Amino acid sequence: MHIVTLSDHPGAMLADAVSSRHRGTAGQEAALNEALRSRDQALAERRWLTWLRLTLAVWRGKRELATQRLFSGHSTGREESIRAGHDAEQQVAQKLGRALNGDWVLFCGYRNRRGEIDGLLLGPGGLFAYEVKYHNATMYISGDDWQSEKFDKYGNLVSGRTPMRDKGGRSPSVQLNEPAVALTDWLRKRGQQVAITPVVLLTHERARVASIRNPTVQVETSVQGLLRLAGQSPATLSARQRAEIGQIIRDDHHHHEQRRPTSRPGRR
Repeated sequence: MHIVTLSDHPGAMLADAVSSRHRGTAGQEAALNEALRSRDQALAERRWLTWLRLTLAVWRGKRELATQRLFSGHSTGREESIRAGHDAEQQVAQKLGRALNGDWVLFCGYRNRRGEIDGLLLGPGGLFAYEVKYHNATMYISGDDWQSEKFDKYGNLVSGRTPMRDKGGRSPSVQLNEPAVALTDWLRKRGQQVAITPVVLLTHERARVASIRNPTVQVETSVQGLLRLAGQSPATLSARQRAEIGQIIRDDHHHHEQRRPTSRPGRR
């Protein structure tokens, strides 16, 4: 299987989070140095009340900086969450790569005007769009309404049933279906009548589905489930079709990546 990395959004998020943690330490150091300078100036000018106030501020600043330095070498909870999701996506790609032959291509990090898709798997058996969710949770799915009960690493219940939504308020199925439908429409306009099978992969070893009714996506708890769907698909795409579809995917992604910083979503 060939892997084409179009973008690495989780990797970029992780790098930004680590950079932000280190910038916090640098900012505290600058503030402390300024407080030291002001304190010494107040002492030289015999402004005793100002000197006393700044002396206390310097003492607090040194204590806070020491604490920040202690923790700056350790990942934050946000970093660990991003890293876990990033690692889960990479593990899915690796498992697919070991199982599929060179007739298959995996496009990682495809984006269009409706959002991002973790992986687009293209091969003789068709086109599959998948979203990876790495949550230690029990899922309750009804159509596009997803709810979960979360557990800690020891299996203890952390929170009761709550909606599963991204920052835009979308459930996992909506998050995947919106860009997948947009891609289907664009492929059709380019002469490619190909159906996209949307799959949400629940990859945490303790993730499970307690109930599911009228799902709008395929829900699988392992990469083997996605491979089974690909193997059982009645679709048969020729090498020429796959090459044309692959080029459309590349071009469409790059088009939206170039538009993303400066323009608003819209029709092409």
